[in-house]
Amino acid sequence: MTSGISHSPRDAAVLVTGGSGGNGSAVARRLAAEGSRVFLCGRDLRRTAAVADSIPCPYWTGDLRDPSAAVRAVDAAVRALHGLDTVVAAAGSRGRTTDVSSPLPDECEDVLSHNVITMSNTLTASLPVLAESARGTFLGISSLAGLTGYYRFPYYTAAKAATVGLVRAVAPTARRQGVRVRVLCLYFTDTPLISDVLADLVHEGIPVQSTADVATAVAACLQAPGTSTVWTSTPGTPPEPYAFRRIQVPGTTPENDQKGAEMKGTPRRSRADGG
Repeated sequence: MTSGISHSPRDAAVLVTGGSGGNGSAVARRLAAEGSRVFLCGRDLRRTAAVADSIPCPYWTGDLRDPSAAVRAVDAAVRALHGLDTVVAAAGSRGRTTDVSSPLPDECEDVLSHNVITMSNTLTASLPVLAESARGTFLGISSLAGLTGYYRFPYYTAAKAATVGLVRAVAPTARRQGVRVRVLCLYFTDTPLISDVLADLVHEGIPVQSTADVATAVAACLQAPGTSTVWTSTPGTPPEPYAFRRIQVPGTTPENDQKGAEMKGTPRRSRADGG
């Protein structure tokens, strides 16, 4: 795969996880409308089946926190689509704890597992298959909260920061295997995930995007050429690479923006992504 070229969605075999949720279902519908062959993965059988029927597309249900379930999901997608070119990993959850001094029982572990473990298992299961495709791409869906922090959702913020770190760490090795690995950090989106705080966000003047906006951003990020790993999407702007301050890591060389790039201090935007 050549990372510097654009990847058309036409006839691409795409697995979308988190497919019964607001973002995942919108992404699946958008990619199918653009000509991709979509396979849906979700935890809730009734909701996943309803979304799949509306596209229509094949689907699988299970809990991706289980590594063997992730393998079964990828295997099912490969059988249904006769291969796999792209994975959009949109599975995740937010949790309700707003103050770590009074957390809900076991919620930190639960939020981390639904976001980080699911993405890790999906990466592990799908990368060998994506390496067989001439346009293999893995796109993890994360949040700007993972880059900037957000006081309302401490565990969600921690989990999304971990997904960014995971993708940045995996990307150089995946690239050598011919797979482009990216993470797209989204702004607040009007889904049931934020329904309890939506009025507060509006009152604070914080813009909220629609799931259609997210689907547009995902489609654009999948097609964008280049080697940048971390991308951001904010209301009214197309996805763009995100850059970090850099320090040299012992044993690496600085000539590639994916080697020896680590976050230092306050992240900043620039034309090149350091991750």
